[in-house]
Amino acid sequence: MKFPYFKLPNQDPKKKFLQLPWIPVAINAKDNKKTFLMLIDSGADNCIFDKDVADFLGINIVDGELIKTSGIGGGAKVYYFDNIYINIGGEEVKTRCGFIDGNLVDGKIAGVLGRQGFFDHFKVCIDEKGREIELKPR
Repeated sequence: MKFPYFKLPNQDPKKKFLQLPWIPVAINAKDNKKTFLMLIDSGADNCIFDKDVADFLGINIVDGELIKTSGIGGGAKVYYFDNIYINIGGEEVKTRCGFIDGNLVDGKIAGVLGRQGFFDHFKVCIDEKGREIELKPR
């Protein structure tokens, strides 16, 4: 399955769009289904979602296993849960993911799809020049 890079208006007037490897991820909670934009990030160890996703799933994040993480943007408290199901392009996978008590990228994305929980379910090809992501289920 292929996904074009997501386009955002660019604040730089010389460039029309900012194009990023964000993809739609559908999540079911009881009888509801909602799609969230998430960043594919090969530098992230795990999948981390924001509080809006936890609220949609009815998860009280502080009931999860607290792990302090750090990355290029600094540190954060992440609460981990097992057996969260995400659907990408019709392919549903079970993953262990973490939640932060806040929003990611000022609320522009709802999650980061990392190596454990995403890359271990899909063969991922990021075509930066073609501005396209190709995923193949493993």
